[in-house]
Amino acid sequence: MKYVELLIKGIFIGLGKIIPGVSGSLIAMSLGVYEEAVERITYFFKDIPRNVVYFLFLGMGVMVSILFGSKIVLFFLNHSYSPTIFLFSGLVMGAVPTIRSKIKNKNLHYVCTLLFFILFLNLILSLKGGKEFVYENTIIGNLQVALIGFLEAFTMIVPGISGTSLFISLGYYSFIMELFSNIFSIIKTSIQIPIFFCLFFLIGVYVVSIIMHYLLEKKERLTYTLILAFSYSALFFMLKDAVMKSQGIFDFLISPFFFFIGFYLCKKIE
Repeated sequence: MKYVELLIKGIFIGLGKIIPGVSGSLIAMSLGVYEEAVERITYFFKDIPRNVVYFLFLGMGVMVSILFGSKIVLFFLNHSYSPTIFLFSGLVMGAVPTIRSKIKNKNLHYVCTLLFFILFLNLILSLKGGKEFVYENTIIGNLQVALIGFLEAFTMIVPGISGTSLFISLGYYSFIMELFSNIFSIIKTSIQIPIFFCLFFLIGVYVVSIIMHYLLEKKERLTYTLILAFSYSALFFMLKDAVMKSQGIFDFLISPFFFFIGFYLCKKIE
């Protein structure tokens, strides 16, 4: 039962990676998976069999979402954009009380730090998208694929950062969606792409997990304040976008209901 639950949580985390503005790692935190996963990655070689089984089920859920859930999510985004975004906003909001409870001494310094991070992140998230990346089998092209792999790991591990939004801003979104959706055909024609991507993705997961584990242990208050700032910033942009793209009074009325469903689901399975 534990592993079935882990598989289901992995599916939600994977969906969080697909939708623009949503952070897969923040969904993982919402569902109570994040800290254990980071610790297991950091000390992976101390108990390899148990860690392999843990990440096998969690990873299967994520991969099911990415490989097969993309079309489903795309369908709902095209036909019911606002309710879908409100649903995931509810999942994100469900994590906020848990994160806030981990921050001790909410004094003036904490408030100023939180506001600074929120303003800074809103500035970064407001940046317009870059030129679309087109892969070429050159040293520069393969280095960019390696960079994309590392960034995918970074956005997956650091809570609050939407990998989808970042890749859209940098012009990598179309490339990475093509890679995920047509992985088998790409392996047949350009095997170096998944090799460079996966190698630097795994390196990134390990390195960033060690850094996050250190920060959560040694700089807990600052780290959770930053995560909270990411959460508030992501919520602001997600809800603003959902309201602006709301299609008629029905969407406007039903979207808050989906928000509370997301919030309830988060609290139910975290």
